[in-house]
Amino acid sequence: MEDFLPGILSTPRMFLYAFDEEWAPEVRDFLMRNREYFQSREPRHNQEYYALEGIAARMRAARAQMRAGGGVTYYGCLRTRPGHIVLNAMLSTGEIEGARFGCLGYRMDQAHVGQGLMTEGLERLLALGFQMLQYDYIEVLIARDNPASARVVQKLGFVRMDGPETEFEINGAGAPHARYRRYPQGVQSL
Repeated sequence: MEDFLPGILSTPRMFLYAFDEEWAPEVRDFLMRNREYFQSREPRHNQEYYALEGIAARMRAARAQMRAGGGVTYYGCLRTRPGHIVLNAMLSTGEIEGARFGCLGYRMDQAHVGQGLMTEGLERLLALGFQMLQYDYIEVLIARDNPASARVVQKLGFVRMDGPETEFEINGAGAPHARYRRYPQGVQSL
């Protein structure tokens, strides 16, 4: 699978790289710069999570998942700063009742929020999901208390799905999430 997937995606302002474990120091820098910012949206991580060996192991696992057709993970760097990661976006592949779909996840460097970079990067990743990975649809779960993230996916053509919210526990508190879905251009639903 990895043979036909591009190692680099490009947007007007960024390169999105499917990094391997050699980039663990840059990924660690991205995680450490944004540690407090990310912890408001995801479980708190212990020190081992930020260790280079653990980051490298997760990157190896992501590459293995990519090779097996289980999805993709890309890190975005501004064209003006090639080694400085400003976003992380991933698609995990799933299948339900014969429909192949992608689950979208993403994180943005706090210093670059509100500049349209996430929209730009996700637009390119979604094209890869529909064109090369042949997803029937792509879904994302958005925390109810994160309207900025909901606006990003709505700009990209995602529609909030009817039904109950999904409840996660993040750092000891309930965190209701709404499901958003997007189909390929011209398709309304399966």
